Amino acid sequence: MESSPKNTKSFFDKISQWIGLFGSIATIILTIINIKTKADIDKRKGQLKAIEVNIKERTTGVEESKERVERYKWVLSLFPSFENNHNDRERSFVLNIMRLALSKEEAQQLFTGLQKRN
Repeated sequence: MESSPKNTKSFFDKISQWIGLFGSIATIILTIINIKTKADIDKRKGQLKAIEVNIKERTTGVEESKERVERYKWVLSLFPSFENNHNDRERSFVLNIMRLALSKEEAQQLFTGLQKRN
């Protein structure tokens, strides 16, 4: 039994239809996967930006702390010249330099502590 051209054409038409159907289904599935992946990537980018902001804030805080510690060290290095100096003018000069190096609150705490000490 030989297959007729009509049966062959019908067979290839059915295969073409099935391939088209599977291609469409695969395209829909891949589109859904792509949308989900894009949403996950966007979510991760948002989390990464939040982490970067947090790191920058912490880095800024660390840098401010380092700067403050360096100022404190420098002010501490001025104490020997303050305590050993009996010249009021030079002593006043050292005190003014200390005030310039410290914030208003820091200077107030330092000088309150010095007054209690003396």
